[in-house]
Amino acid sequence: MEGKNEGGTIAGNALASRICEVTDTITVSSRKITDHGFLEAPAILARTGVQQYTRRELGITDGDPTSIIRLYRPADEVFNPESMSSFEANPITLNHPKGNRVAADNWRNVAVGDVHGVHQSPDGMAGRVVIRDARAVKAVQQDGKTALSNGYTFTLDPTPGTTEDGQVYDGIQRNIRGNHVAIVDVARGGPICQIADSAGGDAGATEPKPTGRAAFVDRMENAWNANKEESSKLSGRAAFIERQNNAWRGPKEAKERA
Repeated sequence: MEGKNEGGTIAGNALASRICEVTDTITVSSRKITDHGFLEAPAILARTGVQQYTRRELGITDGDPTSIIRLYRPADEVFNPESMSSFEANPITLNHPKGNRVAADNWRNVAVGDVHGVHQSPDGMAGRVVIRDARAVKAVQQDGKTALSNGYTFTLDPTPGTTEDGQVYDGIQRNIRGNHVAIVDVARGGPICQIADSAGGDAGATEPKPTGRAAFVDRMENAWNANKEESSKLSGRAAFIERQNNAWRGPKEAKERA
C-alpha cells in the first residue's frame, strides 16, 4: 500500500483511536414481490476481513486525504451480539442519505424499507431486506441496483497487524454499530454483499420525490437558483419575481392579441 511502512501505519502519521462513521457496500440476490408490491429478499449485510478506506472517509484530517488505510474486521467483532442487534430493523435507503445518517428528523424522507432477521451465516452477517417504496423496488428489479452499502460507526483501534491469511492491516474496527443500509450501484464488500436473485455494489443521497407543498417549494428554489445570476437591470429576489411575471404575461398577452 502506498505510503505504508512496515509497522502498519501510514508513513509519518500513526493512527489514533477514534470513533469513525463510514459506509461499506455489500449486494441484493431469491427475490419475492409480495401482494402489496413490496420486495423481499435475503441479503448479506456485512463481511469480515480487510477493507480499504481513504483518510477522508474515516474523518482523519492529517496527511493526504486520499491515502489508503486498510482496516481489519475480525469475526468476533462483526458477529458480536451487540453489533448484529444494532442492524436489526434498520431503515433501508435509496443511496446514502445526506450526512450518511438516518435519524428521527429525516427518516420519513429517506427510508424505503427495513432489515429483519439479522444473523450469522457462512458468508457474513446476513438478514432479510424488505423494500417497500415503489421507486426503490424498480431500482432493484429493472435498473439492476442490487448492491447494499452499510452506514455504520465503529471505534478505530490503531493496532496494526497481519491476518492469518497474510493480509497486512493498519487498524481494527471495534464496537461496530449499524445505522442504515443503502441500495447502491457498487459494493465495497464485493459481489458477496448483495440482494439475492434466484436467477443468478456511494455517494450522494437519492430521496423520494417531494409532493404537495414540499414539491412547490422545491421547484421555486430550483427556479431561483437557476435564474439568480441572469439579472442585469434588477438584482436579487426582485429580479427573480420580475422574470416570473414576464414569463406569465408573455403567453397571456399573445393570446389576447390573437
